[in-house]
Parts: sequence; C-alpha cells; structure tokens
Amino acid sequence: MVGVVFFAQDIGQLRDAETINSSRVAAEALSHYKTQQLGFLCHEIRNPLNGLMANLTFMAETHLNHEQALNPQP
Repeated sequence: MVGVVFFAQDIGQLRDAETINSSRVAAEALSHYKTQQLGFLCHEIRNPLNGLMANLTFMAETHLNHEQALNPQP
C-alpha cells in the first residue's frame, strides 16, 4: 500500500495578524514621536512668550518721566 500524507495550513490569517501588528507598532512609534515633538515645540514657544509677557508687564507698570514722554525715540 502506497500513501501520501499532506499537511496544509492557511497562513493568510497569520500574515494579516503580522501586518496589523507591524502597523500598530509603527503607529505607536509615530504617536510617541509626535508627543515628543509637540512637547518640544510648546517649550520653545512658551519660553519666549513668558519673557515677552514679563517685559510687557514691567513696561506697563513703569511710568515715563517728562523727558521720555515728550521725546519718543525712533
């Protein structure tokens, strides 16, 4: 008696799962990068604005003397 044994496995679902997993990993990495960049950008914008606000507050609270008020500098 001669026979053949044949095993088959559908790897379509496995490939789909690997594709989904690699897409998820890439999305998480991009999300982490975006969060870091946004934090850096906020820091770079916030620091100069804080300095500007401090200067504006100081100038608003400081009164000009008579000479400064009559002779504006160009």
